[in-house]
Amino acid sequence: MPVNTPSDQSGFPGLLAEKIVLGNNDIFGDVNGNVLCTECNPYQTRDALAAQMGLQNNGTVEGNLFGGKIAIPPVPQFPQNTSNAPNNTAISGTETLQAGASNGGRCFTDSQNITHCKVSSISLSGNETLTINTGASGSIRLYVDGDINISGNTSMIHNGKPTSFGIFGRPRSTGLSCSQKVTVGGRGSTVNLFLFMPDACVGINGGSGTPDIQGSVWAREYAGSNSNNADIRVPDNMGSLTFTTYGSGFDLGIREFATLGTNRWNLIQLGQ
Repeated sequence: MPVNTPSDQSGFPGLLAEKIVLGNNDIFGDVNGNVLCTECNPYQTRDALAAQMGLQNNGTVEGNLFGGKIAIPPVPQFPQNTSNAPNNTAISGTETLQAGASNGGRCFTDSQNITHCKVSSISLSGNETLTINTGASGSIRLYVDGDINISGNTSMIHNGKPTSFGIFGRPRSTGLSCSQKVTVGGRGSTVNLFLFMPDACVGINGGSGTPDIQGSVWAREYAGSNSNNADIRVPDNMGSLTFTTYGSGFDLGIREFATLGTNRWNLIQLGQ
């Protein structure tokens, strides 16, 4: 059985979803720029997986493609054992969320210096910008109940470690379709984050000269655009960052688990 350690060298999934259409989107990262489609057939070559994931000619995946079922950890939920009940309000204009602050009654900070914020939805328009300031040692976790729409000339900016800014959605439902929708685009800026919304349909429209997202995206469905400047860059240490920030349940190392054949994984990688 594998030792429960960070998985930077074991194929951490930078993009994970049940259904994936990559289009011309790029997934960069030599170590962890991997794509895992949990409803894709694992018993096929890389070319066949690329076709099943809708990877077009101008799209690039620097890591590996994987298909097969996986035990995904539960999505983190807003802490219930707090007397500081934040306002569950929308973000609908230019705003800065500061780690360690109440941010208009939306957030509270726990004893581990994690700022938890309830958000009903995020919708930016015009030239609006959402800035996430986690500082040198703080972190912010947004628990979003509705949709996220960041497109046009808008921006969401976070320059800290990707795992210092987490966005979490609803748990996976038994419904036949996504209960949340996430659209990321906008002008030339990069947002460092870990997005885990297991009941959301997520898409990146591009628009940034740099990576649109630096970090990881885990969703129910991912639909890339035909834009060839829409991309996710997965840092080489994203596996260990996720492990140390969110716990051992997030240590998803594909190669080691698939090779050892443990009961946690049912994955086959072929055609590499």
